[in-house]
Amino acid sequence: MKNDTAGTAIESLNALLEDERQALLKGDLNALPFLLERKEAILDTLNSETPSDPDRIKILGKKLRHNQVLLEGAMRGIRMVSERLEALKQLKQSLHTYDQQGQKSEVLVSVIHQVEKRA
Repeated sequence: MKNDTAGTAIESLNALLEDERQALLKGDLNALPFLLERKEAILDTLNSETPSDPDRIKILGKKLRHNQVLLEGAMRGIRMVSERLEALKQLKQSLHTYDQQGQKSEVLVSVIHQVEKRA
């Protein structure tokens, strides 16, 4: 019975890792928390059982590592976008120039939001 439970958990984890990979490749980051909950439950089951097929476990380990690389890439991309948005925000708020002596100078830009009324 234990091997059946471990075998089912291995099959479930294999399918879940494929779902996770597809979500990462599509950029569907909203799916990741749900997949993480499922993954934790399956790994808890595997930790309480003794899988009888080490080759299948090695394959799962490889898939886990591959998905980790994809996840790290997604996180790196999110950080880069965040940094770029912050830089653009700074551009809108100020202008950096240099004087004749090469000293950096900052000019603050104020944006006036007005609504034009027409009759």
